Amino acid sequence: MEGQKKSGTLIVKPICGKLIRDTEAFGKMDPYCVCSIGTQRFRTVVAEDAGKFPNWTDSFVFRLGAESLLEFAVWDHDSGSADDIIGEGVLPLEAIRKSHHFEDWVEIKHHGRKAGDVRFELRFTEDAGSGATTGQHGAQQPVPGYPPQGYAYPPQPGYPPQGYPPQAGYPGYPPQPGYPPQAYPPQAGYPPQAGYPPQAGYPPQAGYPPQQGYPPQAGYPPQAGYPPQAGYPPQAGYPPQAGYPPQPGYPPQQGYPGYPPQGHR
Repeated sequence: MEGQKKSGTLIVKPICGKLIRDTEAFGKMDPYCVCSIGTQRFRTVVAEDAGKFPNWTDSFVFRLGAESLLEFAVWDHDSGSADDIIGEGVLPLEAIRKSHHFEDWVEIKHHGRKAGDVRFELRFTEDAGSGATTGQHGAQQPVPGYPPQGYAYPPQPGYPPQGYPPQAGYPGYPPQPGYPPQAYPPQAGYPPQAGYPPQAGYPPQAGYPPQQGYPPQAGYPPQAGYPPQAGYPPQAGYPPQAGYPPQPGYPPQQGYPGYPPQGHR
């Protein structure tokens, strides 16, 4: 029937982000991603200090009925104040119902301006015998490995605070049958290798013939001594010098006349 929408299970994986908008004046952002389909809402863990290039490893399991959009937003976690929104976007789900798989970058915007891109991987598993749905489905069950989600967007300046009741997760995938054990036929070993034949040794080498010593060397003949050297002839002494003539003495000096005797009064 025309207009029918297939219901089933949708796995959503926010993989990573390439962000343009930076909400931090100092330091790096701590981004996380919030995804919602209808009233179902999940969020990733915080990529601490990831800045503009966060990576996430979370997988979210949604029940998909008549809903047609995946809405998501990337936030910067602040421990001392309200979280700041980096950007938000939407992903139509009509194509995924047909292709059953999607992986690509999806743009996010903030106040009409591009704020970055987020890479998503989606896998859709159709319910057996699913037909037209009204978008109503039973109570959600917690996703194995994830606590029930109850997230509310932090209040933004100028917007009224948004609050959603806690959402229970959906049941996980049924266990998948494992692959049958593989048995490889035994491999034939390599044939034994023949050893190398013994190698003939080298023939003994003849030694070197004895060497004759050098003949004795004749000594040097005795050397004649040097002839005695004649001494220097005696040198004539200097002639005797005449002494200085005697000098006349000074005439005797007369004494000074004595003072007259002094009487006592």
